[in-house]
Amino acid sequence: MYPLFAREFLPRLPRIVQDDVRFQVSRRKRRANATQQNIDRFTNDSVKHALKYSPFIEDKYTFVDERSNAPERQRLHSSARSSVELNHRVLMCDEALEHLATNLTEMFTRLIQMTEIEENESSYVDALEKVFYGIREDMKRFYIKAPQIKKKHETIEDAERELERAIRRCLDVSYLVRKFKFLRTQYIEYSQIALSRVGGNKGQRKYVSSRSYARWEKKQIEAEQFVKSMSVLNDETGQAFDLSEVVKRTTANPENRRIELVVRSRGDEERAIEMGYEGVFVNWTLPSKYHRNSSKWNGCTPKEAHEVMMAKWRCARAWFKKPKIDIQWFGLRVAEPHKDGTPHAHMFLYVHPRQKQDLIDIIEGIAIDEDKSELIINGKLDKTPRITIKDCDPSQGTATGYIIKYISKNINGAHMPEGDAKQTALSATAWARIHRIKQFSQSGSPSVGLWRQLRRANPTETAFDEELEQLRDHADNSRWKGFCELGFKAKLAYEDKFNQYGDTVKRVIGINWLGKVIATCSEQF
Repeated sequence: MYPLFAREFLPRLPRIVQDDVRFQVSRRKRRANATQQNIDRFTNDSVKHALKYSPFIEDKYTFVDERSNAPERQRLHSSARSSVELNHRVLMCDEALEHLATNLTEMFTRLIQMTEIEENESSYVDALEKVFYGIREDMKRFYIKAPQIKKKHETIEDAERELERAIRRCLDVSYLVRKFKFLRTQYIEYSQIALSRVGGNKGQRKYVSSRSYARWEKKQIEAEQFVKSMSVLNDETGQAFDLSEVVKRTTANPENRRIELVVRSRGDEERAIEMGYEGVFVNWTLPSKYHRNSSKWNGCTPKEAHEVMMAKWRCARAWFKKPKIDIQWFGLRVAEPHKDGTPHAHMFLYVHPRQKQDLIDIIEGIAIDEDKSELIINGKLDKTPRITIKDCDPSQGTATGYIIKYISKNINGAHMPEGDAKQTALSATAWARIHRIKQFSQSGSPSVGLWRQLRRANPTETAFDEELEQLRDHADNSRWKGFCELGFKAKLAYEDKFNQYGDTVKRVIGINWLGKVIATCSEQF
């Protein structure tokens, strides 16, 4: 039995917080020589800690708020099924989520049936907009996002088709269930972050919480077992291959992904040397309020913090493109977590020497603009807590040699001196998957998809054009620099298909070279 204080206040906490407190207490009990007095003290301290940080969780996800002044929960009624509300129990149960999603689609259907179409030229699109915006608001009340649509369309027909497709998605139970499962993932990890389970201190885990990592690891094991048990079959030829062998040959294999990124990074450096460009290394983080380990933390998630970072980076790139500035650059961006899960960026950029200072000034100006006052120490501005930009010094080693570290530590930890490099890399990968954050992004180069298709091409298929054959040869022999010099003339070739919602889905079938298509993956398995 818990001590009086814990018995009084534990039931007032959100269910996910109660579970965390009980787990922490059970771990404490397993310690050697644990006395009842120590356990009681620890239990009370755990409840006090939970009471302090639960408001972050309750404010972010009001459907778990157990406080007396908590807002009323949304309840969905159905003519064919029992009513259901979004709460902790429902969110954690797949069957209950399907029930919730089914009731939600029934509510959307009623909204469609109640919408009247007036008799004028734009009446149908007006009705569709009314339905879609109503559905979007209803989904927002249940903490999920509706599909994004364009703000402007060339014709009324284009607007009608896009709205129809978006509404069709929202009426799909499986689509809504996927949305709720992502909400569950975010809810669990955010709760762990709020309760200080993520970090580099004692009792914490770097990058992601132990609970979320265990869930991600379980999914990885299940996916691996699925891959090992399946084969891919070509219906036309009858050819079959073990799916596990196919995966090993693609960039789904972490080692292949790492090697490809190293090759591309080396090629960028070779391009820069030939063009006379200079390299800069940028380490860019966010203001204190986005960091969980700061007393100024505003309660944001790592995903929300990353979106802020990307908005700042888009702003910088927009400045690069301004006609009077027109900075020519290329390079690689790596998204990486701090120990508390807050994202930051490492950028390896190449730029013409005459434009280098302009690039640095733009990035620094945008990086320090928000909450600039916290960077002023003893009357002087110190940018280093927010951003550091260093020149690439060839005497200290190659740029690629520096970049490799960041590639490896965020993929599989290969060739890293640290003993726990592989586990750290797995944690970084789990962090990216859980928060749906893109880890690597290369700019100023032809499509890497084109590179991969050229590596699949047969020399006899490209021999008709000398330049195309050179391009294929560069790709096939991992010469990224040569590929970039010629690759902007080539394009990926697609075939259009329609999915279940009516969206046009492009499937890569090969390479388009000056209007001629070279099929590299026309077979379907």
